[in-house]
Amino acid sequence: MITNTKPNIDSHLESNPQKLDIFVYQAEDANLIKKFKDMRNDYLFRDLLIDIPKNLDFLDSKAEMIVATDQYKNLIGGCRILKSTMINGVSDLILSQENPATDSLYTKFLATIDARKNLQLSELSNLFIVTNYRHYSKEIMRQLFTYSVEKLQNEANYCFWVTESIRSRLYRIVFSKININIHTSYDYDWKIFDNYKTYVNYVKFF
Repeated sequence: MITNTKPNIDSHLESNPQKLDIFVYQAEDANLIKKFKDMRNDYLFRDLLIDIPKNLDFLDSKAEMIVATDQYKNLIGGCRILKSTMINGVSDLILSQENPATDSLYTKFLATIDARKNLQLSELSNLFIVTNYRHYSKEIMRQLFTYSVEKLQNEANYCFWVTESIRSRLYRIVFSKININIHTSYDYDWKIFDNYKTYVNYVKFF
């Protein structure tokens, strides 16, 4: 739950960046995973004042941490991939942007667009970019999303994320650079943070 104002998306856009070599991969080393979590926590829970989810550690244990590093192996950004299996319309794991006490569930949303009851689902979440590298945000995001899509396109039927409308437009711009068509559902009621709405976004792979 966001307890303060929405993030300043403009602060994440690059302005005349110099060349930066970016390397994106799944973190396996325990020290790198810890750095991911520490930097993610600084950005999401301290800078954006998002309440720390009670199940954060549990979901982290189920997640794949996708990291971006520079040519000196400094961690400069990352995101998290979570996966679940839907069998007979029921998912085996509630993902981070879902709320089981509401209709904010991917399974309930899917019932409005896809008649299939057995699907592999995935979620992109916890996107962050280190402050000193935010001039390169679009390029870092492009490479993080490219890696994630290539990883998920043969593993999951759908990839979801939940954002406010401004960030949805930013994601659409970045995904368009890798020729991926994303969908934003403005009609389906997702949970509301403070006085602004969030929307479910998705890529359908197959």
